[in-house]
Amino acid sequence: MRGMLTRKTTGEEMPDRLTALDSQFLYMERPTAHMHVGGVSIVDPSTKPDGALLFDDFKAHVLRRMHLVPRFRQKIAFLPFNVGRPMWTDEERFDIDFHMRRASIPSPGGHKELADFVQRVHSRPLDRTKPLWEIYFIEGLEGGQIAIYSKTHHALIDGISGMDIASVLFDFTPAARDVEPEEWTPEKEPTTLELLRHWAVDSVTHPIEAMAHQASGAIGAPKAVLGHVESVQRSDRSQPPFQLHRCSGRGREGR
Repeated sequence: MRGMLTRKTTGEEMPDRLTALDSQFLYMERPTAHMHVGGVSIVDPSTKPDGALLFDDFKAHVLRRMHLVPRFRQKIAFLPFNVGRPMWTDEERFDIDFHMRRASIPSPGGHKELADFVQRVHSRPLDRTKPLWEIYFIEGLEGGQIAIYSKTHHALIDGISGMDIASVLFDFTPAARDVEPEEWTPEKEPTTLELLRHWAVDSVTHPIEAMAHQASGAIGAPKAVLGHVESVQRSDRSQPPFQLHRCSGRGREGR
């Protein structure tokens, strides 16, 4: 899965830099033009042997597999004056409870109530001081069903597909894969001076690559972003309609 593996930032090794395209997703973002994507899955707990799906169990399941998606525990570090592309750094204060949230809609909720909730949550920007993703465990649907809404920034997932992430974190058969959790120790967050030093060393040791990145960032990336947005819009028009209604203001949202 390209883009998901990350190098350690121990010693003199460079933190991972965002690509020119991924950087543009951040630079082009505005309060009324967000650059995150979302997806909703409906699950039926009655298909489980015990007939139940609990939020704490779901959260523990995702946390056990978090090491398979390293970017989910990393955040963006911007260089002063944007002299270079942003870098990925470990989130030393990573809190799974901030990213995985339990919510409910008025029961028994249908598509309208679920759409109202998703529209309201999707309209908020992701917090750039933390890893750029959120997952909501939504209860209250008719028939005892559960909705899983995921919200992820383009800068994190571009170059891979949301399905790739889903295939790592979740199982698509009743028999769950046996994935051993790994202990995670975050690397110390680099200071601004350390980030600038890494950028300067990289620019000197790889000058041609650095110039190519700057050129692609200044010229090619915005066109690529616009082309990407247009392709998403065309894809959306080809999908069956799922109307988002005006927010009802009801329901209980995760913190």
